[in-house]
Amino acid sequence: MSSLGPYLSKLPPWAVPSGRWLPQSCAATHGRARSAVIGGQEWLSEYAVVYTVAMNFVSGLPLSATKCGVVFGVACIIPLTGLVAMIWRRPCRVPLLTWLNVLQYLLSFLTMLLTSLLRAGISSVDKNVLPGFSLALNCVTMSKMTGNVVAQLWEARFNQNNLDDQGTLPATADSPSLHELIEKDDFSLMPVDLRRCSPTRRNSFKSSAATDVSSSSKKQSCSSESLSRDQQNSLEMLLQLCCERSHSLR
Repeated sequence: MSSLGPYLSKLPPWAVPSGRWLPQSCAATHGRARSAVIGGQEWLSEYAVVYTVAMNFVSGLPLSATKCGVVFGVACIIPLTGLVAMIWRRPCRVPLLTWLNVLQYLLSFLTMLLTSLLRAGISSVDKNVLPGFSLALNCVTMSKMTGNVVAQLWEARFNQNNLDDQGTLPATADSPSLHELIEKDDFSLMPVDLRRCSPTRRNSFKSSAATDVSSSSKKQSCSSESLSRDQQNSLEMLLQLCCERSHSLR
């Protein structure tokens, strides 16, 4: 893991997970069932399993050899549905995997459609195109597997760095929680990429922001105090003038 650290740190944001499931205690037990998708897309968390089960169900239909074209024609609906869901919802935590899924479903749809047309005896379909689509589908599948492995290695390194940084904090200091490390508001407010910052640096950012806020509040309180003193002085002068005039009238 340490030897891969320099390479993992240079990965672009679209190749690494965009968030994490928390709290950590729940993520370690049953969070793996949702680890592939982002928040709000839990109903697509098992999209790969559903796709595989549906394809196996259709391919196992008890039809004769002369009706294999019908099986492939019906099977075209499955990758087409997955293609629409991926483009419409974009559920994957790793943005790269979303578009690799789009390519996989698109190539699967084209491969099954061409196979169905060839089984139907349509002579206008070029048979040489089918091996090219199959080869491209295999390449996309291998790329998706590689992307999954790289994303898991990056996330494991990120978690280890967080644990190491939390261990170096003083015992009296309040270490940031895991929820604070990936808080969405901080991503939009901070000009730096906090997903790759350690908690120590994050504390420095928060302490500097707190210092700025406290200094501005002190300035405001001082200005309000000075204003109130001026008002008191003016009132005292006014009272003195009134007393002098009353004595002069007597």
